[in-house]
Amino acid sequence: MTLRKISIGTSLSIEEVSLKLKSVTSDLSISNIWNATEMKFEGKIEKNSFVIYPLFDYGFRKLLRPVLVGKITENKDNHNIIKITFKVPEIFKVLLAVAIVLPFVVSTGSIFWTHISFVFLGSFIYWLYLKFKINKSIKILNEILHLTNPSSAA
Repeated sequence: MTLRKISIGTSLSIEEVSLKLKSVTSDLSISNIWNATEMKFEGKIEKNSFVIYPLFDYGFRKLLRPVLVGKITENKDNHNIIKITFKVPEIFKVLLAVAIVLPFVVSTGSIFWTHISFVFLGSFIYWLYLKFKINKSIKILNEILHLTNPSSAA
């Protein structure tokens, strides 16, 4: 499930973008989730693409952080374009499906509607949390890469 897509321009080469991202990104590791680090993200960065997860917030909600999927493409005018898609983590999709199906299986009457209300309220709060994480991720990427012309595609 895609939350947001942006395209941003940079005067950095593809190699420079990759190096700058690698300087603030650690490898995927369980120890990164539980231990404080100087790194802002964790994930995998290749020459023209990356999949990273924010590490800058160490609250209990850290396992439900957005996924940033990026692709770096060359442009003719000495500017490269970085296209980033922010996605909902797979675990949230599973938890949401279980939370929606569960009341149909085990509850009736007013308990059913109370449960459904809490599911939608919880989903809305989580959406606000993801929006905050996405905006903070964009701010950090802007600082790291000195980006220009950020534009939302969705």
